[in-house]
Amino acid sequence: MVCGKINKDKIDLLKKIFLMNRNKKTVWVFGNPDLETDSLPLHLAEHLALDLPNIEFKTKDPLEEWDDMPQDELIILDTIINISGIKIFDKIEDFSLAPSLTMHDFDLLSQLNFLKKLGKLPPKIKIVGLGPTIDEKEALEKLKSIFLSL
Repeated sequence: MVCGKINKDKIDLLKKIFLMNRNKKTVWVFGNPDLETDSLPLHLAEHLALDLPNIEFKTKDPLEEWDDMPQDELIILDTIINISGIKIFDKIEDFSLAPSLTMHDFDLLSQLNFLKKLGKLPPKIKIVGLGPTIDEKEALEKLKSIFLSL
């Protein structure tokens, strides 16, 4: 129940905010802040969040529960070893698993494969991979264009 007069401008503004948030894409960002070769996605996400307000960048840990899994499409930003520049992958089968000897070897790809076997991945997946040696400024400009087109 609402007391008082409802302002039409406020209703229009709330509708606009609702529609913006409903259409807002989310990018899950992975990386290790303690490793220079794996910290770039985390650093870039801070800049991208400012430049691309219609995209939410969420820092994730590959070994934690992902209870907020998107239903339609999962977009990931991460460092990918053995590539240069930036490359977009649309299936996890494009990657090869490293040998796992202990649970310490369980990584993002292991988690994605596990969730796929359980049927818990959304139907579409995009992995935006950064080569570990890409220039930060170059990566930032290219990523802006990529995320606007996804």
